[in-house]
Amino acid sequence: MGTRACCVGRVGVRVARSSARTPALPTQRAPNCRAPDFELLRYNGNMISIFVLALYSLISLILFHNFYYKRRKLPPGPTPLPLVGNLWSFMRNPPGDTLHLEWQKKYGPIYTMWFGESPIVCISEYSKIIETFLKDGETYAGRFNFVEFDKIANIRRSGVGFTQGDLWKEQRRFALHVLRDFGVGKNLMQERVITELETLCAKVDKDIENGIKEHDIASHIDIGIGSIINTLLFGYRFYGRKKPNSTNSKTTPRIFFHEFGQMSAIMIQNHPYLRKLPFFDKQYNKMVDVSKGFSKFFGGQLEEHKQDFDEDEEATDFVGAFLKEKARRDKLGDSHDFNINQLRGMCFDLWVAGQETTSTTLAWGIAHLIHNLDVQEKLHEELDRVIGCGRWITVADRPQLPYTCAVINEVQRMANLVPHNMMHSTTRDVTVDGYFFPKGTAITHQVSAVLYDDQVFKEASKFDPTRFLDDKGQIVKCDELVPFGVGKRQCLGESLARMELFLFTANIFNHYRITPGDKMPSMERAMWFGESPVVCISEYSTIRETFQKDGDTYAGRWNFVEMDKILKFRSASGVVITDGDLWKDQRRFTLHVFRDFGLGKNSMQERVMTEVETLCEKVDKDIENWVKEQNLASRALRSYRIRKLNFKGQTIFSPLYANRSGFALHDNSDEARHPRVFSDFFEEHIEAHKQDFDEDEQATDFVGAFLKEKARRDKLGDSHDFTLV
Repeated sequence: MGTRACCVGRVGVRVARSSARTPALPTQRAPNCRAPDFELLRYNGNMISIFVLALYSLISLILFHNFYYKRRKLPPGPTPLPLVGNLWSFMRNPPGDTLHLEWQKKYGPIYTMWFGESPIVCISEYSKIIETFLKDGETYAGRFNFVEFDKIANIRRSGVGFTQGDLWKEQRRFALHVLRDFGVGKNLMQERVITELETLCAKVDKDIENGIKEHDIASHIDIGIGSIINTLLFGYRFYGRKKPNSTNSKTTPRIFFHEFGQMSAIMIQNHPYLRKLPFFDKQYNKMVDVSKGFSKFFGGQLEEHKQDFDEDEEATDFVGAFLKEKARRDKLGDSHDFNINQLRGMCFDLWVAGQETTSTTLAWGIAHLIHNLDVQEKLHEELDRVIGCGRWITVADRPQLPYTCAVINEVQRMANLVPHNMMHSTTRDVTVDGYFFPKGTAITHQVSAVLYDDQVFKEASKFDPTRFLDDKGQIVKCDELVPFGVGKRQCLGESLARMELFLFTANIFNHYRITPGDKMPSMERAMWFGESPVVCISEYSTIRETFQKDGDTYAGRWNFVEMDKILKFRSASGVVITDGDLWKDQRRFTLHVFRDFGLGKNSMQERVMTEVETLCEKVDKDIENWVKEQNLASRALRSYRIRKLNFKGQTIFSPLYANRSGFALHDNSDEARHPRVFSDFFEEHIEAHKQDFDEDEQATDFVGAFLKEKARRDKLGDSHDFTLV
C-alpha cells in the first residue's frame, strides 16, 4: 500500500500544479487526458499490495516455523536462523566450545542446537553423559550423517567413523582385534614408538651440533607420530624416499575435515539444491575434489600394497591383515563388507585416530610448558630425580612419574581438541528428562563443555597439573577427564594415543629444556579463512590502541595469493590491495587529486545535486535503467556520466554482485567472469581517455590527472609506479 499511496500522491501533486495555472474544468474528460495512466498506476499499486501481503505472509510462516513449530518437541536452545541454523554463532565465536558452556548455563544440561535445518540434541553435563552414552550405550551408538554428505563423499560410507549398525560393529571388532595382534598397548608397539623418538632426538641433536638454535619440534613430532601409524597401516616409516609421503598423509585428512566443516558445506549438506547456486557451487566442487583426492591418496597406497600381497604369508600391517581376511571370505563365497572401499575408509579413520589427535595434543603440550616454565621446571625435577639420563623412559616407569602424568592430563584437558563432538543418532525411541527422542534423532555429548566447566575443574581456564594430584603428590583418577569420548563410539586409537603421549612427553623433556624462540607461541584459538588464520580485534579501546595509535604497524595489506592470480589487474596496483611505499605514494596522490577536484567543497556538492536532479527525473521514465550511487563515482573517475548501462555494466557496478565476486568462478555465465569483465571495462575506458589526452591541458578528472603525473615522471626518467597495469 505504501507504493500505491506514493503514486497517488505524485499524481495529486501534478494535478495541483495544473490547477494553479488554469481554471477548473468541467467534469467531462478531454480527449488527451492522462486518466489511463492513472488507472495503470492504481493497477500496479494493487499488484504491489498483493505482492507485499504475500511476502509478509511467507515471512510470517517462516518465522512461525523456525521460532515455534519445528522446535516445539525439542529441548530448548538458541534460536536458529533460516538455512544456517546456529552456524552463525560458531562463526562469530570460533571455535565455539565456549558457546556450549553459555548454552548449558542458559538452557540446562540438555539443549538443542541447529546445523542448518538439522537439530542436534546436546548433552553437556557429565552425569547426564554417563547416564545416557555409557550406561545405555547401545541406544546412542548410531551415527548421524547428512544425506548429501554420503552422496558427495561416498567413500565415507565405510570405515568405522561414519558407519553404524552391523557394518560398524563388525569392522570395529576386526580393527580392535588386528591392533591388539600388532601389539597396540604392548611392548611391541612401545619399541616402535621408542624407535621414532630415537630418530627425532638424533635429528635435533645434529641440528644443535650444527649451531642451529631454533627448532621446529612440532614438525619432528608430526613425522614421528605419522611414522608410527603409517607403519601400523602400511608397513613403512617416513624416512628416506618415503619421507615426502608424510606431508600428504597429514594434510589429506585435515583438508577433508576443513572443507566439509565449512558453514557453506554444512548448508549444502542440508539443502542439496544450493550446490547449483553461485558461491555454493564452488564449495561443492571443492568438497567433491577433496573426496576424490582422499580416495586417490589412499587408493594409491592400497594399490601398491596389493601388488606385493601374498595371502599365504603372515600379515605385518593392517592393510595386509584386511586383504587376508577379504581373501578368506571371498573363498567362502559369502556376502561380506571386506572390500577396497571399506579398506580406504578404515585407513582414513585409523589415520585420524592415530595421527592427528596425538600430534596436535603434543604440540599444545609444548606450547603450554613454554608459557608455564615453572611447570616445566617441576617436570624436569621429577624426571631427573626418578629417571636421570642414559636410558629411554618406558610405560613401566609411569607409576613412578605422577607429576608427568598430571601434566599430560592437564594438556589433554586444556587442548580440548574437539569443540563439537561428532554426532551420534539414537537407535531406538528413548525419553531423557521428559524429552522424547524418536529413533534416528541426532544427539551428541559435548565433552568440550565438561573439560572447561569451572564447576567440574576449579579455575578451568588456568593451566594447573596439580588438580590431578592428591596431598601426597600421587595421581588422582578423574572420571570427568574424558578427552577420548564416552560410550560405544569411544576413540578407537585411545590406547595407542595414551602410550604415545606419555612416551613422547616424558622422553622429549627428559632430553631437552624447551624455551621460546623469537616470540612466544600463541595460545589463542584462531578463526581460519581456508588455511589462513585471521586475528580479529573487536573491542573499541583495543582497536584504537592498535590501528589508530600505532597505525603504521597495522597499515599493511594481506591478500589471498589466489585472489591476486584471479584478479590479475589488481596485482600490485591501486591503493586498496597494495601496501608499503607503493600504497603510500598512490594514496597521497589520490587524496591530492581529489582535493584539487573539490572533494568536500561546494563544487562536489553541485555534482551531487546534479545527480539527484537527474535521478528524480529518470525514475518516472525508465526505472529499469537508472543508476544510483554509481554515477557519482563514475563521474569523478571519467568526467562523463553513465547514461545507460548494459548487462555487464550493471553487473560491475552492483554492490551486491561485487560481494560475490570470486565465488562463481566455475560458472560459465557472463556475470561469473567478473574479474575479466571488470578488467576489460576499465581498460576500454582508459584507452578511450588516452586518445583525447593532452598533457599540456588542465586535467578535469582523476584519469586525466593520473596520465598527466605519469607523463611528468616519465620525463624525469626516474623509476615510478604510475603505470597502466
